[in-house]
Amino acid sequence: MPDANRLSELNAALDDFLHTRELEEGRELPPEAPTLEDRRAALDDKYWAAVRQVVSAVAENAADGPLPLEDTERALLDFGVFPHPALEDIRSRLDTGSKVDGVLLMHESLNAVVDDVLRRDAIAEYRADYDALAHDIALWPNTHLAHIRYRDDKVRELLGESPRCSHVLKLLADVDEKLEQYKRLETRDATGRMSNDDQKSWATIRHYVESRLKEANSILTPPVTENDSKRNEAAAAAFASIESVQASVAHLIELHEKQRGLEQQILEQQSAARRVTSAELVKMLNRELSSVAGLLRLAARYARVTECAVPINEAVDYIDADRAAEAMQRMLRFDPKLIDNPMAARFGPPELLLAPGVGDGVFDASRNRWVVPQRCFSSTAESLAQAAILYRLEVDANQMKKALLSSYRESIPANRDVRANLKLRSSLIRDYINWITLETYGEEVLPRDTRNWFERHIAPSKTEPWQPPEYRGMNAYQLKAELKELNELSESAENEYRAGVVEWRLAGGDPQVYLERAVPRLTRALELNGEHHAATYSIGILYMQLGDFQRAITAFRRFTELVPCSWWSRKAIELCAQCR
Repeated sequence: MPDANRLSELNAALDDFLHTRELEEGRELPPEAPTLEDRRAALDDKYWAAVRQVVSAVAENAADGPLPLEDTERALLDFGVFPHPALEDIRSRLDTGSKVDGVLLMHESLNAVVDDVLRRDAIAEYRADYDALAHDIALWPNTHLAHIRYRDDKVRELLGESPRCSHVLKLLADVDEKLEQYKRLETRDATGRMSNDDQKSWATIRHYVESRLKEANSILTPPVTENDSKRNEAAAAAFASIESVQASVAHLIELHEKQRGLEQQILEQQSAARRVTSAELVKMLNRELSSVAGLLRLAARYARVTECAVPINEAVDYIDADRAAEAMQRMLRFDPKLIDNPMAARFGPPELLLAPGVGDGVFDASRNRWVVPQRCFSSTAESLAQAAILYRLEVDANQMKKALLSSYRESIPANRDVRANLKLRSSLIRDYINWITLETYGEEVLPRDTRNWFERHIAPSKTEPWQPPEYRGMNAYQLKAELKELNELSESAENEYRAGVVEWRLAGGDPQVYLERAVPRLTRALELNGEHHAATYSIGILYMQLGDFQRAITAFRRFTELVPCSWWSRKAIELCAQCR
């Protein structure tokens, strides 16, 4: 915990805030007294001062692992709560104990900074590569022995059991003994790294190996006058097997070179990590805290509220990891290309940091993450939608030459006269939030031209089966691996639906494959669960593409019964009309 003085100041600031709020509610606050906003700002300042003191104190013991935080310290960092009667009930709402991949809390973000400063991630990656190489090197003797045995079999197949065969095998065995040394010196000679002693050894070993290979090749080469195709093929196979043995040794040398390179990189990273002082680590952690505090102020400004990390707001929506992940998954269903862009391909999809604060989500371009306050006056979906559209605009500005914003201006008649990009950005942010939070639930709040633009540029295709967001970036190899995993799982409606979507993706537009492989999996999903929304809509799409319009209409009608109020149900009604 913070030291006694810091904790006392923090409690006093909270008491002052609560007292001022009582006076203000009773209209008894003297005109010259600090206002509620003044008290809120003072409480926020005391909170961040206490957090910095805690982080600075524990940073000295983070050399060999994560920050050693006690439960009370973690509660302060992650949720803005500390020992005070007014915060006990609120902590139970925030600290649910849920852990979701891709959703971070404040202490995890700080641990990521520690890992980055101390090069732990880089060292772990190099060690993983090193271990993989060590595994390959351990397997090499058996693989190489298989190459040698195959070569010897091909020589016997060509020459038969004869003195010539025994002589060739003896020559090749002599070469095998010196082949690794020969290949190492050959590599040094090619790269200009050969010493004087190596030059002498190279001349001797090269003559030894090449003379024996030349003699063996002369025996294995069929006479020019001989036109026996089978013998020629056997000779070609024997020569290829000899080359494969040499290639195997060359591969071993290449593996050793890579291994030495990785050893050097690991040592360099470890040396750099040892040079990091406690003061430098504390500086980087404080920089992260300042960055998050600044982003939370921006998040509060977007929501037109005063920022305060301590959870003292009334009538707010609390966001935990489960709710954030659920809202993000739903948003990806209605904006499937959100993380399909050059920035995501280079840096990966953004992580989501749930930070102690109030307001709507923002995007942190410096760390490629969404920063979402744990309290909002709107809803979880709206807060995350705000962060998502800011991410889209960042990608659009830096990677796409503002193609999205230009299209939003030129494709919608009402926007063509808007010259100010800031005003246009604000309009797009507002419309995107309405799209995610209202339109996707079936409420028609956007003008028709704006709705049509979102359906062209943001929404998923209404004429394709529903796809889980993670499937959209998969290639054929990954889809086949996913299908194999699904087939090994226990049968369920969800697994059968996913298998049907994968079969549809792998079909490549072939209607016969749809009929034979995708439709049966979706049919089975509906047999297991007749109310599976995704399978119902998806099988309607496939029936429509196969020309079985009556079954398609039946599926779409069933979908509108299951999901009466949704953007998808409106699309199902439109497709029913097309089927007629």
